[in-house]
Amino acid sequence: MEQSSINAIKTLLVSFIAKDRESSVKLKNALNYLADISKNEQGVLRYEVFRSDNNELEYYVLETWSGERTLEKHLLQPHVTDFANQCKLWLQKPFSITPLAIPFKSEWLKPLVTNSISLN
Repeated sequence: MEQSSINAIKTLLVSFIAKDRESSVKLKNALNYLADISKNEQGVLRYEVFRSDNNELEYYVLETWSGERTLEKHLLQPHVTDFANQCKLWLQKPFSITPLAIPFKSEWLKPLVTNSISLN
């Protein structure tokens, strides 16, 4: 891996579609828990959880990391691997991870982390 690739900021969009409303509640709670823990990890620049306006079963995580190494370390954390295994029970299909190649602006870091979603 090239040195520039290792140090480059990494942004991922992770997509989830729950099987049903009960699974959606479980998924939402687990994603909020994951965000609460992940926001304290070294190298996290942004970690946000969203629910689709069009589909109450669809969730997204937008996460930005300071580099490839911090992202890889995050993906190996027990709270991430446990979540990845557990959420399979709640999803219509496996979650997808899309690396985003977007220009990065430091002002996007405010707020640094959004750790939960409020759904009524």
